[in-house]
Amino acid sequence: MLDRARVRAAYDFFGSVRAASRELGVSEGAVRAALADGARDRYVRAPAPSAVDAVEPALRRLLSRFPRITVDAAAREVGWSRSRSVLAERLRELRPEYANLPAVPGVQTGRFPRDSNDLMVV
Repeated sequence: MLDRARVRAAYDFFGSVRAASRELGVSEGAVRAALADGARDRYVRAPAPSAVDAVEPALRRLLSRFPRITVDAAAREVGWSRSRSVLAERLRELRPEYANLPAVPGVQTGRFPRDSNDLMVV
């Protein structure tokens, strides 16, 4: 979709829909739609859902217990088999919410505990 201000400027300069569309390299219908009353100033596409949305609750639970968890450890725990960078980006977004929480001290396990009975204190 076109930037409405740019279309208006081209239309005002050239004086016709046809000339503005030729200059902008778009159809005349696109120019008319941009010039119509109530047209949005700029087209913004709604964000598509991400595959990481499904595991975000599990990531939040992990971050609440282990605020400094690594991306690789989080991926193992939630069963993430897709791109590491997508998961890393979501962790980067979520981590500030959990930054002031203390990490669980002295815990060493082969996996992250599901409840307090799973803890192995060293």
